[in-house]
Amino acid sequence: MDKERSVFDRLDSIENLLEDFVKQQPVPQSSDTKPQLSDQQILKNFIRSSKKEYLWFGSPNDFNKSKILVYILSALLILTGVVSTILTSIAFKIYSTFSLFENIWLVFACIMLSYSIYAKKRMADTDLRDHSCNVFMQDADGMWRDTNQEKKRFRWFRRISYVAVIANIIVIWTQSKGGIAISAMISELAFAGLTIGLYFAHINLFCMYGTFILFTGRNTNNTQNVTLVFDVIGKKLLPYEEFKKTMKDFI
Repeated sequence: MDKERSVFDRLDSIENLLEDFVKQQPVPQSSDTKPQLSDQQILKNFIRSSKKEYLWFGSPNDFNKSKILVYILSALLILTGVVSTILTSIAFKIYSTFSLFENIWLVFACIMLSYSIYAKKRMADTDLRDHSCNVFMQDADGMWRDTNQEKKRFRWFRRISYVAVIANIIVIWTQSKGGIAISAMISELAFAGLTIGLYFAHINLFCMYGTFILFTGRNTNNTQNVTLVFDVIGKKLLPYEEFKKTMKDFI
């Protein structure tokens, strides 16, 4: 399964990188009891033990725009949910059970908003795992990777909220009349539309983390930090300094 494969399983070539990497990773002299590691094994060990981070694919300006869009849609959804609950309750002359499920979804919308606020341009894999609506699993390198599968609680409560909106509209249509009823139906439709909008805006923000992966750790003699970048699409590893020269707009 691709989600479990190591970085080395997904690389096209590492020959050029090994030559540059080993220059930064001086290997101690081997002893009679400890055989010297190969260059490739040194690199594998480095990746497994390194700090693993995701770099958002895009400029800092695009990143901020994506976050702001989620903020706006979250605020509008929460406001619309409150207004919808009030209008629907007036139209029903009682608090609707269907509105309860809509209000539960607002709690999840607040969680999604908090995840977006926490999001950073460069984010540790464990932080991304803990602030995502998707399920993560560890690969052979010990890195937490997105499975692109939404957590069940988010998926099902969002779907239930859609059913609740339809049910509220049907009941309002059949049992209530006047301006309040019309306003309540409009607010219910707006609630559903904003829920869909927030879902896609949130996906657009968090799906941009899977293109570049950073590995940071100490060199073999523990004298300096070394950072490598894994280009998932290009299937190659390269030193961070080289990456900054070619992809400076992404930093």
